[in-house]
Amino acid sequence: MKICNNCGASLANDAQFCTKCGSRYEAKRKTSTFKIILLIGSFLLLFLVLGIAAYAFINKDPVDRVLLSYKNLFEADEYEAVTTITYDVKSSIQDDTMNLVVNMIEDSDIVVTTQKKDDQQYAILEMNYDEEEIFTMDVFVNKEYIAVNIPIIYDEMFFVKWEELDEMVETLNEEFYMDIPELEYLEYVKIFNVEDSKEFNAIDQKKYYNFIKGYYEGKITKGSLVDVTYTEGKKEKEVKCREYTVTQDIKDVEDLTLELFEMLIEDEEVEALLVAKFNEFLDVLVDTKDYENLYITEDEIEDARDEFDDNYEEGMESLLEGMEYGFDMNEEEIEQDNTTIYRIDRNNRIRSITVENEMKIDQYGDYVKVNMTTETVYNKFKNISLDIPDIEDDDAVDLADINEQDLMVISNEIEANIGKIIMKNEAFQSLMMYNGFF
Repeated sequence: MKICNNCGASLANDAQFCTKCGSRYEAKRKTSTFKIILLIGSFLLLFLVLGIAAYAFINKDPVDRVLLSYKNLFEADEYEAVTTITYDVKSSIQDDTMNLVVNMIEDSDIVVTTQKKDDQQYAILEMNYDEEEIFTMDVFVNKEYIAVNIPIIYDEMFFVKWEELDEMVETLNEEFYMDIPELEYLEYVKIFNVEDSKEFNAIDQKKYYNFIKGYYEGKITKGSLVDVTYTEGKKEKEVKCREYTVTQDIKDVEDLTLELFEMLIEDEEVEALLVAKFNEFLDVLVDTKDYENLYITEDEIEDARDEFDDNYEEGMESLLEGMEYGFDMNEEEIEQDNTTIYRIDRNNRIRSITVENEMKIDQYGDYVKVNMTTETVYNKFKNISLDIPDIEDDDAVDLADINEQDLMVISNEIEANIGKIIMKNEAFQSLMMYNGFF
């Protein structure tokens, strides 16, 4: 017996169209269990690398000092940082539209203010063109919900409670005819808490630290003492810091990534961690019966347990080969150099980071060269006061309750406000005209 994709009516096995609503029947594709294996493995390996990279010892060595400061930042309960991004673009392409885009990018900057306090994070993103604010967005995240506010294009705030994620997915599927799996998403988030597991603690983290340290020997140089200006409240203050400079190109980053990945997939303790977490994932699938929404059976889940063990090395090698292929493709067209300057105070905290990223893309005899400068200053590490949004406000939009009519009203208002932004800015008008929109 088949089930109609559109209305849920029961159909005969040989039916091509629904006898109730007339929709064409389309067979649901089963989710490849091995793809799930690779997905879970990739996320856990990424988390593992981040955790291991934060493992450090303190002495006067420049590499140790930089890695320790990263560890302190990674573990900080509170901080406030302001990041400014600017661009310098050069192109050999002689085209009016390209020249206009280049000028727009060079006259623009992005400012991101990030605040963290325990399990709460608040970020404000501002985009400015020719010293005029053209876009702002606030994002607030805590254990209860995520809220987004983009006042320049819509007056009300959007939010969704984590416990309502399944309701939001159900709404998207029913109201907007989407096909997102309806799962108990919060149960899967718990799987990625690896730091307290015995398998994670069994990994020889010092081995990876020494590998990373050996890689960066000669790439980090100790500089002079400098004053870093930061803002506390409305007052500007200064803190004495030591500069450390890291210089590397895209090949350096690729080599480190590939060598580290090879170490991880050959490590039996890492494999034990991934096996444990993958089995937790499968257990949640069974306990919640979410496997039904992924169109797989309990038998296939049990097969996946065996398949993970049997194909672990093959699957990880496949991921490694994919990474190598992607890097090789990039090397043919992209040149990239990166210089990062860390300014670290006497408490081994990063107070300022400057990143100079130079990227050149060659294609068909032409090139585009982009120099991106990112400046981050850490203003505070305690007494952070977050502006927590009020999701109980009558005007706040709960994404779990939104319907098709609501979406139409919201979309129309956003479209109208975007049009106003474009009409106020001469550069945007010119770009739209060149592309035939006016």
